[in-house]
Amino acid sequence: MFLFKCEEDKISGTNFDTFLFLTSLPKILTVPFNLLVSFYALFIFFGKSFVVGLTILVIMILIIWYIQYRYLINTKEMLKKKDKRMRLTTHTFQL
Repeated sequence: MFLFKCEEDKISGTNFDTFLFLTSLPKILTVPFNLLVSFYALFIFFGKSFVVGLTILVIMILIIWYIQYRYLINTKEMLKKKDKRMRLTTHTFQL
């Protein structure tokens, strides 16, 4: 099976990109449906404890996201301070 009709498609990859999109399209449509059915089945099986567990899961995901966000901001600030310090020491040693 040839994915490319001509040499230009081989270079640009447009035909291949279209092929990948069309093959992943069924997944895009079925994954949300599968998630809903799975959550419903888990709710039927576990009852109220599923709602509590899902709530705790969402809260933990938000806490972890916040910690990572603060870590990223602190890392950027630390790198700025290190850059400032390195500029100062480089300037001092050049004179």
